This record gives sequence, C-alpha cells and structure tokens, in this order.
Amino acid sequence: MNYSIRELESLRPRLREGLAFSVQEQGGERVCVIEDTASSRFFRVGFGEYRFFRSLDGAQTVAAILARLARDGSCDSYTEHEALQMLRWLKDNHLLAVESDRATSDAEHRRRAWQSAATWLNPLTVRVPLRSEEHTSELQSHSFI
Repeated sequence: MNYSIRELESLRPRLREGLAFSVQEQGGERVCVIEDTASSRFFRVGFGEYRFFRSLDGAQTVAAILARLARDGSCDSYTEHEALQMLRWLKDNHLLAVESDRATSDAEHRRRAWQSAATWLNPLTVRVPLRSEEHTSELQSHSFI
C-alpha cells in the first residue's frame, strides 16, 4: 500500500486559530484571501482550495474530506498527491495547528517545574554565601566535636 494514501486515511489536520477568511470576486473568479492575524500575512487561494482548507477541522480525515468534496461535485476534486501538496503549503506557511502544541506546552511546563524543584533540592547546586575571612577563622577556632 502507498504510504501517502495510508497517511491520508489517518491524518486529521486542523487550521490554526487566528485565521480570517474573505471570499472575493477577482477577474470573474471566486477566490479566498486568508489573513493570518498573528503574523499580519495574507494568502490568496482558489475557492476549491478554500473549501478544502475550511474542512480541516481536526475531526475528519483528509481521505474523508476528499471523498466528500468529490461527491459534492460543486468544486474541484483533488488527488491524494494534490491534497498532500496543499497540506505541505499550509504547514510551510504555519497555518496548520499542531495538536501537540498544547501537550508540548503542558509537558514543557511540567518539565521546567521538575527541573526547578530538582535544582532546589540538589545539594550540589545549593548556593551558600561565602563568608569573610573574619567569620571563617572564627568558625575554625570552635570545636564541633
């Protein structure tokens, strides 16, 4: 079996938050302008690509989206290869949400908390203020035994 087809059967990408879509008429053709409000960047895509992109909700697989768009017949249908190219474009332009973002930030937060605790509890990293020579000689003169 082709790996890209297997990928499409399990892949459930979703668009990143903070994207604004505007469908416009340009030269007798419907297009969509995607505004990335976080980076103040704009992208122009065809109406068919827009419909594909808007279907990326994280719940549906790419294969299911392609099948639904092909059944609808109201816009272009795409091959698996074209779908993967569009996903790559979205990824390269940072328009896809990464599901592990939240998990990574939580995991990163926990890791830093443990690292901080370990630093405080590690006797080799405890900072002890150095005393002046006066106090050092005073301590040496006392017998602790």
